[in-house]
Amino acid sequence: MTLPRTMILRRDFAGWIRLAQMPRGIEALRGTAIPFPVKRIAAGSSAQIALPVGTALELFMSVTVDERPHDLPLGDKGRTGRFVIVFGNEQGESLTIGFDAFFGSALAGP
Repeated sequence: MTLPRTMILRRDFAGWIRLAQMPRGIEALRGTAIPFPVKRIAAGSSAQIALPVGTALELFMSVTVDERPHDLPLGDKGRTGRFVIVFGNEQGESLTIGFDAFFGSALAGP
């Protein structure tokens, strides 16, 4: 599905010019929100939710990360400020999207 978009040129934090785009008319396509009752996920743990199959999804997320204690070693398990979202299916395929708040970078991969 394609949607009309508003496109503009914008400078990023480093001063580089980037193309920014925003879909138009998406509000009319939104359905009922899928409830996710979990408010806090402890480091190293996870939470799952079933998503409808064969339907386009729009993901809105608000994340607050804790400050990183000075004595916490760097690593990918239980590291404050890093989280991942994994989308998977019954065939074992997955898409992982993550974010590291302390480095301000997004991560994506299989």
